[in-house]
Amino acid sequence: MERGARVILDAGRGKGEALRRSFSEARGKILVFIDADCVPPRNLIESVCLALADPTVVGGATGFVPADGRAIERLLFRLANGYQRAMTLWGLPHNAGYCFFFRKEAFERLRGIREDMLLNETHDLAMRSRGLGRFVILPIAVETSMRRFRAYGYFRTVLKEYIASTILYYATGRTPPDVFRPAPAR
Repeated sequence: MERGARVILDAGRGKGEALRRSFSEARGKILVFIDADCVPPRNLIESVCLALADPTVVGGATGFVPADGRAIERLLFRLANGYQRAMTLWGLPHNAGYCFFFRKEAFERLRGIREDMLLNETHDLAMRSRGLGRFVILPIAVETSMRRFRAYGYFRTVLKEYIASTILYYATGRTPPDVFRPAPAR
């Protein structure tokens, strides 16, 4: 690609597997992930580099806003962003997974994304990073598609895929794939 980027094709085993494969192929010192249905802000890389100028920061995430969102969708995302920011400030880093970054060295020390998780895999990574340094939430946001919410409904997407799976993760440290298997929204 023009600036040295390489495309790693998904093997069809879910986001966690795609992350593991992509990060294992990465050659740089900083790993940045953006969901395929997200549009990053122009200053994303600059913001990541500024955050990582602090040697105590090992990783972080951006906020997220609905692309072409209705009023209720914007409110829902505002609440989710507040939750992510508050939990992180209280020492329980939360990573919704839309767009996040890690120092490659920290990612490798954490042994990357857990293979047994289909949901909360990025949240788990953020929680495990506490022993290595600070996880931060950047004051910028990616725009993300509302396709999943609109295809499967807000009730199912918010209550099952986000709230229930996160509560179960906090209680047990896992989100069983037989209970939580999100279907791709096409």
